[in-house]
This record gives sequence, structure tokens and C-alpha cells, in this order.
Amino acid sequence: MSTFASLNVLLVEDSAVQREYLAAVCNDLGIGSLWQAESGEQALSLLRGLDRKLDIAICDINMPGMDGVELIRRLADEQ
Repeated sequence: MSTFASLNVLLVEDSAVQREYLAAVCNDLGIGSLWQAESGEQALSLLRGLDRKLDIAICDINMPGMDGVELIRRLADEQ
């Protein structure tokens, strides 16, 4: 069992290629629960439907619409 198997990780990246690469790295590390979103808005919507707390957010800073800094602020308010 991986040391990271109990982690709940959110990956937010608007580039599909970058998102797929980072997801593969997380899977190789044995991350237990991994959620992906292509925008800040999608990430917030996804998290509102979860019944558990997030441990780690890996977030692109420069995204159209809601940028990564705003997303992190909103995650802090909602978690």
C-alpha cells in the first residue's frame, strides 16, 4: 500500500495535456483519491458534491475565468 493512498487530491489544470501528465504522476505515486477539473469553476462545483475533505490541491495559476489564486482563496473559504 502506498504512503499516499489515504490522500484526497484535486488537480486543476486547463491544459488537457498537462492535466493528463499530472494525473499519471499522481497515479504512479499511488494517490488514493484523485479528482480533476479543467477550470476553477468546475473544481468548486466538483468539491461541493464530495463528502470528504481535500488534503492537497494542485492548481494552475494562470487559467481563463477564475485564476488559481482566486480558486485557492475560495477553497480556503469553503473547506
